[in-house]
Amino acid sequence: MVSVVMIGSVIGMSLPFVLNKLGFDPATASAPLITSISDASGVLIYLFIASRFLAIG
Repeated sequence: MVSVVMIGSVIGMSLPFVLNKLGFDPATASAPLITSISDASGVLIYLFIASRFLAIG
């Protein structure tokens, strides 16, 4: 849980700056994109920890 929150915070903090550098409007794309990336990274972190805990792969 801690790692998911930390990753989401870092993504939420840096994504508007990245979008601004790329020439996009950071206000319109930030909220949905941050939520999607945070959810996807949370699932990947969960699956990584579960696979290590169960010694799968």
